[in-house]
Amino acid sequence: MRWVPVFLTVLASPSLVAAQIPDTLEGKTVLRLSATATQTTVPDYAILRVAVTTQDKLAAEAGRSNARLVDAVVIALRETGILVDSVSTGGYAVQRAPPDRQGRPTGYIARAQLAVRIQALERIGEAIDAALNAGATDVGPVDFAATSLDAARDSAYAAAVRDVYRRADVVTASIGGTVLGAVDITASERRAWVPCVGCDELPPARDPATIVTPGMISVTVMVNATFRIQVR
Repeated sequence: MRWVPVFLTVLASPSLVAAQIPDTLEGKTVLRLSATATQTTVPDYAILRVAVTTQDKLAAEAGRSNARLVDAVVIALRETGILVDSVSTGGYAVQRAPPDRQGRPTGYIARAQLAVRIQALERIGEAIDAALNAGATDVGPVDFAATSLDAARDSAYAAAVRDVYRRADVVTASIGGTVLGAVDITASERRAWVPCVGCDELPPARDPATIVTPGMISVTVMVNATFRIQVR
């Protein structure tokens, strides 16, 4: 799979801009507006979550067999040649297994959870296959993230604020007025996954291979503002 970077873009959303006819607030003429701005950025790393579960009549043996499988999974991930930044333990527990239908004990279950940070996004499917083949019993979810996310969020806030101020000037000027200043500004944001624009089609699966296609992270900011205005 080849990954084609998509540059950070700014998308203003004029259709989502709303204006209210000037009214009064504490005896002053005000104008209420809202505006949105969206930015998208491409994830540049992922957190792959892998779990290994083992069961045995003895708690110690369940733990030992679990440790052997965890070591095998980590070695398999590194032997693929995939750039694995770090492997950390996300959780570990040994506990009694559920009894059988007659209520008799069935032994102990050991479960280890790993969090694997991977930069080679085009090879996540290969990493999943390697982990499963080495003995992993659970895989997922895969969390994609971007080191540029904070910059994208900041830019979306700035773009939305600029747009709501610009439209305040436009609306006020159209009725022969002047913007005196903002009385109140509130903002909210939401994140979503959108299809990867500009990415190449996936290559044929290998032997077979699990295919995981990352999208782009979209950050949308909505700003609501109340302006004090002077109308001639």
